[in-house]
Amino acid sequence: MWEQWKERFWELKSDFALSALVVLSLFAAFGLMRTMAPAQEKETLAVTKLNVPPPSNPEGKDKKFLPGATALFLASFNGSKYYPKNCPAASRIKEESRIWFATQKEASEAGYEPSIQCSY
Repeated sequence: MWEQWKERFWELKSDFALSALVVLSLFAAFGLMRTMAPAQEKETLAVTKLNVPPPSNPEGKDKKFLPGATALFLASFNGSKYYPKNCPAASRIKEESRIWFATQKEASEAGYEPSIQCSY
């Protein structure tokens, strides 16, 4: 049986060699293309200072309290809802857009509605 395999191998030897030569040529061509391709450099972006204009104040929403012992509710200049200061939804409001209120009444008078995401 070994003799049969040996004979068959010698008959197909030129086919194996040709196939191996084609595969090696393809690998060599691919490697050559990769080495000759221009290297793409990544851009680096450096931000040194942001000049962000203050948020607009539409509809008379002009009360802006600093958070403290009396400020228990907050809202956004751009929004229509107010939240308790410990509400997870309120933490998504950007610091520069926050408006603070001492009571729910003050927030309602400023034109804000209570949020349904947090209980009071």
